[in-house]
Amino acid sequence: MNKKYDFREVARVDPNWKEDFQNIDFMMSLVDEFVDNRFLSNLEGEEIEKIRIIMKAYARENFTSAFALAESPIEKIFLSQVILSFFITEPALLTVPPHPLSEYIDDMLWAKDIQKQIEQVAHENNKTYFEVAEQMLSRSDLNRWIYHGTNVSLGRLDSVYMCPQLSLKDMSKFDEKYKPLEGIRVDIFFTKLTNEKYKLVVECDGYEWHKDKDSFIRDRKRDRALKAVGYDVFRFSGSEIVRDPISCANELHKYIIENWEFDHFSYKINKMIGRS
Repeated sequence: MNKKYDFREVARVDPNWKEDFQNIDFMMSLVDEFVDNRFLSNLEGEEIEKIRIIMKAYARENFTSAFALAESPIEKIFLSQVILSFFITEPALLTVPPHPLSEYIDDMLWAKDIQKQIEQVAHENNKTYFEVAEQMLSRSDLNRWIYHGTNVSLGRLDSVYMCPQLSLKDMSKFDEKYKPLEGIRVDIFFTKLTNEKYKLVVECDGYEWHKDKDSFIRDRKRDRALKAVGYDVFRFSGSEIVRDPISCANELHKYIIENWEFDHFSYKINKMIGRS
């Protein structure tokens, strides 16, 4: 990782790094510098400008969603560095849904179905997609279709989905094997919509919440219940995260990249600009 994005370097020159790592504008300043001066440097043209806009929009959306859902400063610090770790290697691979994951999935599937209908009507009537869309959809649904249709076309169904503070309630309606997970709420959940086998839970263990014997035992029972139905479980202590959040984020990122399979738009971006 370039020193520009190394926790130790940032902390050395900025004593307020804890606050900065929880600040969207600061994190976007790192994104902007990386995109403009490193990722797309010496490249030009309309297609590159589109990529620049998409990359920055992805990053801001992820920071905004993650910070809104995080419940502690430690979680915000960790989430910000996970987002950055993914971004500087695979810019569009990570998605943090801005609302419950089930709703986000439904919206993308709806947009995918609407897209097919619009294409058929446009072809039959020799009209553009947007002419047909404006006739078929209300203003709110048109905006919804544009947003989620873009996500579908860019391959975000194949993203790594990061869901902070996810409740596993009602899981048994999908399969009875998940019944032991009813009522469990996890700090961060990672998955892929295109392959059910990829399920990873990350817990950020602040000392105050996990210091007593009962909490220690309860945590281990939760871990065993999750692992029994196919979830991987990572635990990072609060002191680990505060001491070096980028190393923790990089460890998690490395594990996912090396153990999960992808066919995603961000790899097409890398190929387009000669990074792979």
